[in-house]
Amino acid sequence: HPCVAALCASLGRPIVSTSLNAAGEAPIDAVDAVPPPLAARLAGALISAPAPLGQPSTVVLIDGGDLRVLRHGAVSEAALRAAVAETA
Repeated sequence: HPCVAALCASLGRPIVSTSLNAAGEAPIDAVDAVPPPLAARLAGALISAPAPLGQPSTVVLIDGGDLRVLRHGAVSEAALRAAVAETA
């Protein structure tokens, strides 16, 4: 996303983050939907267009050759496993 790329460039380093919502909660897609206790701890928020595939990102933990899905999202576990197998 161009806005995120510009933000990373201005910081001079990558940003590693997932969505703002708590585990198991619906994605937050508007600043006014951020729960007040969480909003009070934020320095800022960037809300952009909806996810291009219509779903949140898939979050995985890869430890050695072991892949574990931490959050299911736009990319299926099967597709991720196939990609990992191709690089092994």
